[in-house]
Amino acid sequence: MASLHAPKPLVFDHPGNGPRDSFPLGNGSVAANLWSAPDGSVHVQPAMSDAWDESMRLLKLGEIRITHPNADPETWEEVFDAATATWEVQSGEIRLRIWVDAHAPVLRMESSDGWTAAWTQWRTRERELTGKEAHSAKGLEYAPVSAKVYPDHCLRETASETVWVHANRSSLRDLLLAQQGLADWIGQEPDPIRDLVFGGRLRKESDGYSLTLHAQNGSVEKWEETLPDASPGDRSAHETFWWAFWDRSWIELSGFPEAERLTRAAALHRYMVSCCGRGKWPVKFNGGLFTTAWGEPEEDFDADYRRWGGGYWFQNTRLTYWPMLASGDHEQMLPFFRFYLGRLPFFMHRTRQWFGHEGAFVPEVVSVWGTYLGQQYGWDREGKKVHEVDNVYIRRYWTAGLELSFLMQEYFRHTEDQEFFEQEALPFIREVLVFFREHFPERDGRGRLRMTHAQCLEMWHHTTNPAPDLAGLRAVLSRMIPLDPARAEEWQSFLDILPPQPEGLDADGNPVLLPAEETFGEAQNTENPELYAVFPFRVFTADKPGAEKARRAFLSRTHTRAYGWHQHVQQAAYLGLADEAATAVLELLDAPNPGRFPAFWGPNLDWIPDLDHGSNLLMGLQTMLLQADEEEPQPFPAWPEHWHVRFRLHGPGKQVIEGER
Repeated sequence: MASLHAPKPLVFDHPGNGPRDSFPLGNGSVAANLWSAPDGSVHVQPAMSDAWDESMRLLKLGEIRITHPNADPETWEEVFDAATATWEVQSGEIRLRIWVDAHAPVLRMESSDGWTAAWTQWRTRERELTGKEAHSAKGLEYAPVSAKVYPDHCLRETASETVWVHANRSSLRDLLLAQQGLADWIGQEPDPIRDLVFGGRLRKESDGYSLTLHAQNGSVEKWEETLPDASPGDRSAHETFWWAFWDRSWIELSGFPEAERLTRAAALHRYMVSCCGRGKWPVKFNGGLFTTAWGEPEEDFDADYRRWGGGYWFQNTRLTYWPMLASGDHEQMLPFFRFYLGRLPFFMHRTRQWFGHEGAFVPEVVSVWGTYLGQQYGWDREGKKVHEVDNVYIRRYWTAGLELSFLMQEYFRHTEDQEFFEQEALPFIREVLVFFREHFPERDGRGRLRMTHAQCLEMWHHTTNPAPDLAGLRAVLSRMIPLDPARAEEWQSFLDILPPQPEGLDADGNPVLLPAEETFGEAQNTENPELYAVFPFRVFTADKPGAEKARRAFLSRTHTRAYGWHQHVQQAAYLGLADEAATAVLELLDAPNPGRFPAFWGPNLDWIPDLDHGSNLLMGLQTMLLQADEEEPQPFPAWPEHWHVRFRLHGPGKQVIEGER
């Protein structure tokens, strides 16, 4: 039975105008941008979550161009239906339906007779990335090796089949380890990029075409041997998968002018993330699997381009995952967790090598191997200590480990996945806490922790007792005391020596939260670090002591514009500020969008689609509707009086909460 909660189909009576009018399809690990062109041709740019090249760029896998001699723009009807993750077109008597099989790495193109599909490539030769395009290989600036594009190779092309691969010939891992004083780690674990082969097979089928995508470390011959067979797809099972997705969680708004658009935007963002959120690697905040040639002024590059390249910025990446708690999309959180969990031995090794003590720190920006990006660490090391990172914006930015720990604790509260928590999360959280305790041994006159030469996000590069880290320690340690009874006394002792959250007085003499106990120099970004004590760490919420000074901090915050990774909606909602939360979520809704798909926001601060932007919109609505700091969720904690809503969300203890107002 079809879902009653999926967005309505998007219907168009004429072809699109190129990549900007593309739509997202995917099954979590295999995805594609798909669009129609004015001449009636259809274009598909497939992608995979593990298609990493030698320059650590996450690539598209070329383009499939589909044509029919009788395709007529004058009789065109194009439909994108998120309910079943399907795109189709009918022109006169001809038809074409495209979907990515929910249960196989196969894109299926079902059609009437006469359609022809052909693979084309743009990576046809080796070339160096220069100018602004080199930003898509972020981290290789000024490196001893060049950032390059390497060609794909067509293995076979016949009337019924085309097979092609990209076979990596090198990897940057050993270069980065040696650069960062960690050459002794070379050979300690497999390199996921060296000898990686990825590509596809386009095959003519009785009902159209199939496109099978595959990635495999090893030889090209091994890749071909393990290439899955594109057996006929089970359309019924595919549709059942998506109907279950839509019924798992939904928010349906009415009663105000923007209600329909806001309902659709939140739903389509969740859909888009799910299309690329079940693969081997975390979702890329700067485009996910849906980069294409957007034609942006001064950035009119091919579909492999994305601002900020292949590195993982934690502050950006985590925002895609927070809404999955309330959506019940918990299985999609595991690739994100395991990306960092799998690097724990390396993080511990680096801590010992760099600082001579135990524990593990998680940098704000990491490569796929867990190292710093080369340019940010710094290629010229003359006269510098091994731990002295060149980029002052991230030199001592280690909040990531605390927030990841807190998010894993939240995941456990929601799923009650004891095996994951005890065997995977708990060892990681312990090492993060040990790092902060050992790295900051100084105590003040009252015996309390004094974090000197610490960093406050990217805002202040030199502070004492930064608010985000203190809030993170307070939140994580409070949870660890009951969750880790074997070391409860140890964690209680650490919690007892934390100083209060930094605060001062506003112009009227009222207490207000501050970003740090002391800040040195000028602010360097557009963040509000004092509000990390509200979200993500929830030390202050509407029903907790100190809420008023947190509200004053929010209402007097320096940076107020809601777009991209700015998290004003959920911060307002956690403080019970319904009108402010509503204003911010509507500002997110009205951000620029390039084409036909209503959730491809950007470029904002990152790229298109900007997944931070949509994640803040979705989580903002969730937090306005439901908060679950305690075991009993609180519905409508920050909901505008004139907004009508029906919803289904998920809370701690596997609770499913439905409501209406």
